[in-house]
Amino acid sequence: MTQYTTSVPLLGFAAYSGTGKTTLLEQLLPKLTEAGLTIGLLKHAHHDFDVDKPGKDSYRLRKAGATQMLISSRNRHALMTETPQEEASFEYLLTRFDQTELDVILVEGCKNIAFPKIELHRDELEKPWLYTNDSNIIAVASDSVVDTDLPQININDVDAIAQFVLNYVSSYVSDSASQSHSKVTAKNASNAACCDTLSPAFLSVERGQEKILSTIKPIELIQSIPVADSYGSILAEDVVSPINVPQYTNSAMDGYAIRGDDIGQSAYNVVAEVMAGHSFDQELKKGEAVKIMTGAPTPLGQTRSSCVSKPPKATTNETKYHSSHPIYVPDKMLGKQVKT
Repeated sequence: MTQYTTSVPLLGFAAYSGTGKTTLLEQLLPKLTEAGLTIGLLKHAHHDFDVDKPGKDSYRLRKAGATQMLISSRNRHALMTETPQEEASFEYLLTRFDQTELDVILVEGCKNIAFPKIELHRDELEKPWLYTNDSNIIAVASDSVVDTDLPQININDVDAIAQFVLNYVSSYVSDSASQSHSKVTAKNASNAACCDTLSPAFLSVERGQEKILSTIKPIELIQSIPVADSYGSILAEDVVSPINVPQYTNSAMDGYAIRGDDIGQSAYNVVAEVMAGHSFDQELKKGEAVKIMTGAPTPLGQTRSSCVSKPPKATTNETKYHSSHPIYVPDKMLGKQVKT
């Protein structure tokens, strides 16, 4: 069981939303404090929250740009930290407690993190059990009996749950060498989890990939077969073409090919039309353009393709265009000048 470093016992209450975690803890805390425990509590929220009040000085200063806002009075102090880039890790949050003043840290939520937890379950919610896939669950509190070797408590018996917590704390104190509270391994420290990590009742993407790959055995048999018989086979090695495909620079659109040094010229003389599968084998001269279709080879020399636009009505043998329009020439204009 992977655990996090704390100097006091750590115990969570894991359940799906609607089970009543907060209500149970609200009834449980007075019984634990009456028994003499000083309690720290970590609650995870799945939504954006704000404990500050709009209009208060601390609220105004945070909104003005303070990333960390520490407010203090005679009776209490609170540190509010903005974390817009990434949620604080579970391990980091535990360090925010002054554990020298506590007897136990209780956690509401964070059912996805590996630390000792009591699973809370109500049949009416029809949610799957967590303990079957989470070895960190040490007891089950439910409104029904389940087939498990874990200790079971009636979820509505707050006194019994309180006694279980007291026994857990007492056991921790009497067994300071317990391995269940060892330090986190270097690997876990470098991959600190946050409370929104995928629930252990499911698989993360990484775990899922690992599980899939672990069932795959590489193919070791390599055969040489005719291409005609290779349908459905997998190539043992990459096939690299010895020539460029296509063997020429082709146009990505219907348009007109012009010389690069003719860009911005006021008029072009359309000298040819090139369809896909055909080519214009001459080098474009200055001031010339070739009507070119998608996939056709661009003419030799430094050329550039221009987009097609619907032509305006021609009024003379020379068709005029606004300079902001791409070049377009009707077929009947081949061999004649076009003004932009």
